[in-house]
Amino acid sequence: MAAWRKYAEALQNLGDHDAAARATLEGNVVEANHVAEVGSSLFFHGDARRAKLFFTRALAIDDNCLSAHWLLGEYYSNERDTKSALAHYHRCIEIAPDR
Repeated sequence: MAAWRKYAEALQNLGDHDAAARATLEGNVVEANHVAEVGSSLFFHGDARRAKLFFTRALAIDDNCLSAHWLLGEYYSNERDTKSALAHYHRCIEIAPDR
């Protein structure tokens, strides 16, 4: 995560703005997946309320974070909030229809 940020900064300083923007986006993907993984650990160890905060944070970093959407679908399913669960599962299909 930090490496991607430094890489993007260096590219920006070199004037390669397009490559810097791509590096920033890639860093966001890595960071969002990491945050979702932390949330996943909490979720599967019984701390669903705190896990939800991590999943939400992951989506704030990268709205296309597949694992965060999937896990929020699981969270809302467990809470019997079918509408919210379906919204996140639907988003998973939009992001990765082949999975």
